[in-house]
Formats: sequence, C-alpha cells, structure tokens
Amino acid sequence: MAARRKGGAVGRFEKAAFVVVLLCLAGDGFSILQASVTGRYLGYPVPVYGVAALFAAVAAGFDLKVILTGAIAGAQRIARHLWRMCLGFFLAAASSATQLQKVLPKAVLGLSTGYILLAVALAPLGFLIFWIVHVRRTNRFEPAVAQQAA
Repeated sequence: MAARRKGGAVGRFEKAAFVVVLLCLAGDGFSILQASVTGRYLGYPVPVYGVAALFAAVAAGFDLKVILTGAIAGAQRIARHLWRMCLGFFLAAASSATQLQKVLPKAVLGLSTGYILLAVALAPLGFLIFWIVHVRRTNRFEPAVAQQAA
C-alpha cells in the first residue's frame, strides 16, 4: 500500500493497520505481564517483549498522527516507509545473526566471524540513516505539485 496509495490520502487500510498494531501492543503487554510473573514467557525474558512493545508503541503513535492529520506525502511518506522497512530488516538480520552463532561450528566461529555477523546485523540501521538523510536533504521526493509551485 505504500506504493499504491495516493499521497495525501488516508484510507481503510491505514486505519486497519493501526488496529493491528494496537492488537500487537496488547499482546506484548500480556506477554510482559506473563514474563514478569514467571521470569520467562515462551522462553523469552521480559526485555524481549519490552523492546517489541516499544517498537509497536512508536509505530502506533506515528500511525495515529498520520490518521489524525489526514495523511503525509512526498519525502515524509518515503521516510516513513524507509524507517518501517529498515527496522523490520534490522530485526530480521539481528535475529539471523544471533541464531547463526548457535548453529555454526566452533571452527568457523572466530573473532572475525563475530564482527562480520555484527556488521550484518547493524547494516540495515546504516542504510536507514543514509537514506533518511538523503530523502530529507533532497527535494527529489516532494510531490510534483509542490515542485511546480516553487
């Protein structure tokens, strides 16, 4: 929907996505409560669910802002898509890097392998910073109407 939606419009999809994020946030809250009582929930400690809840709360807050203000377009819309996409990519890369450490043989794992896995896990954050700065500093992503008026 990030590519299909016309700039400056909020539709049912955005509102439904906001509800889904709120449900995820409620699930994270439930998991935090369960992990607080037993020390772990489904094998994970409280901080894991806390980080997930933090990301969900930030996403929900930004979604609510977009819904209440009417919509975003141009560079703001591209930046919103970038941070969501790169955050998901970061979480997947970090998860993969930590799981690889468990399954790779000890002979393969060494000091340099740890640095490589760390670089792979952090690369999406570097991409995010680069592209956010690029999108915000250029007017290439502004709507055509705004460029013609200037």
